[in-house]
Amino acid sequence: MKPGEPRISEAGIPGEFLPSLAASHPDRYPVLLESAAQGSLARYTILCAAPRAALWLDAAGKIGAFGVTPRDGGFFENLDAWTRATPKPAPPGGLLAQIPFRGGWIVYVGYEAAAEIERHLKLPPSKSPLTAFALRIEHFAVHELETGRVFAVSEGSDSAHDALLADLVSRARVSQPDGAPIAVEWIEEEAPELFLDRVRRVQEHIAAGDVYQANLSRAWRLHLRPGSTPADVYAALRRANPAPFAASVQFRGMTILSSSPERLLRIQGHDISTRPIAGTRPRLASRERDERVNAELVAHPKERAEHVMLIDLERNDLGRVCEAGSVSV
Repeated sequence: MKPGEPRISEAGIPGEFLPSLAASHPDRYPVLLESAAQGSLARYTILCAAPRAALWLDAAGKIGAFGVTPRDGGFFENLDAWTRATPKPAPPGGLLAQIPFRGGWIVYVGYEAAAEIERHLKLPPSKSPLTAFALRIEHFAVHELETGRVFAVSEGSDSAHDALLADLVSRARVSQPDGAPIAVEWIEEEAPELFLDRVRRVQEHIAAGDVYQANLSRAWRLHLRPGSTPADVYAALRRANPAPFAASVQFRGMTILSSSPERLLRIQGHDISTRPIAGTRPRLASRERDERVNAELVAHPKERAEHVMLIDLERNDLGRVCEAGSVSV
């Protein structure tokens, strides 16, 4: 092991226990990044222990933190200063070189955080308690799906690593539930008339040359009956739609769940790739029916337009941070 390099060792526990640990011990293991699907995209599941430090931006625009001292400026300025002040580890070797995460930050950025970048935007206030947060992760477990091995990884002292390993092993010995059925008290869906009115307004803006593309969405909320937990919702989502980029993150009373087939960004060395997906259809009982639906999806003008829009959007975004002329589709 190189000086300053994180310590890694095999945990000797089944990888299936990692989602259960996130569900049953959210205070100890608040972050789960899970490859819940099968196939070439589903390669690793990562379970992160509680962060030693965190930075957040609340809905009122105030910065909060523990384990790190914020300075003047916004969330992104503070996060940039924090990451720059953190010593960079040496290039990994051995087992560390085989895993995709070797410690760092888990970052959530809500849509409303765009106002920190584009100051002229006049966005409605966020209905979530937090607009953005960054968690400094030093201790975590990685399940390599191809081999079935589980690794415990720790920055810092040997004693901290031994404590993580012992905790994983002891908790994994206890059988964990798969998640109770969720009980929904009520569902609130935005009226279609409001959405259609916004569509007409966007069409007017396009005709006037104010914008050339826009992505509208509808609000959808549900309220769970007492006794249901975020872990129950994640388990139900996982059963209904096992996805290669699933996630459950719990922080300061807020839970973020993901069940996505789409990779936003992949960084390997100095190369960045993105894999946008637009348009979905349900999987059907036979390959022939699947192929018919797939052909319909590919030929549909609305679905193709949305996909082209996403590619154009992400190409432009990458062009802002990559070398000129290096972005290709």
